[in-house]
Parts: sequence; structure tokens; C-alpha cells
Amino acid sequence: MGLPIAFQADDELSDSLTYSRDLKWLEVTRRLRRLYIARDADAAGDMALAALTERAEAAGVEALALSPRMSDFNEDLRAFGLGALRAALRIQLASQDVVRFMLFAEAGAV
Repeated sequence: MGLPIAFQADDELSDSLTYSRDLKWLEVTRRLRRLYIARDADAAGDMALAALTERAEAAGVEALALSPRMSDFNEDLRAFGLGALRAALRIQLASQDVVRFMLFAEAGAV
């Protein structure tokens, strides 16, 4: 399964979209420029990533995958801890998003 996380053109984090079948974001694609897809490392995650990427790109939205080191992000968190999870995610973000989102999280705000 994939969990899309959409960033609006005005740099605010929009509501995360919980299930691919609930993608009602097509009405707001005018405001979106980038969609992060937090995927599981399995066949279902691959299929969800492909489907969400295709829909995003068809709407002119950049789609970027966030991939766990193990089977999913919960497993990564339990195995490696929060700091390691943040570090692994940091290198998968677009460079302009690292400053906006990771430094905020590292400051303890999230």
C-alpha cells in the first residue's frame, strides 16, 4: 500500500491522503506541485506506487517515492529508531523540502 503526502504550491503540507482509492485530490491539482508516496516494500506497495505516480504525473504533479529500509516505515521505526528513520527519509526528499520539513521535525516540533 502507498500513503501519498501532498505538498501544495504555497509550501504547506496538505492533508495526507490515507488510501489510494480515496484520492480526491484531482480537484486540487492546480495547487499541488509535488506528491510524496510513502510506500511499503512489497508487491502491493509497488502497485500502489505505480498507480499513484501515473495519476499524479497525468495531472502534472511531480511524484516522489519514500521507501522504507525494511518492509514498512513502522518496522523501520521499531528497528532503527526515530533518528535513523528521519535520516533515511531526509535523503529521499527533494532538496528544497529538507529545509522546510526535516529541520522543523528535528527541532522537536513533530
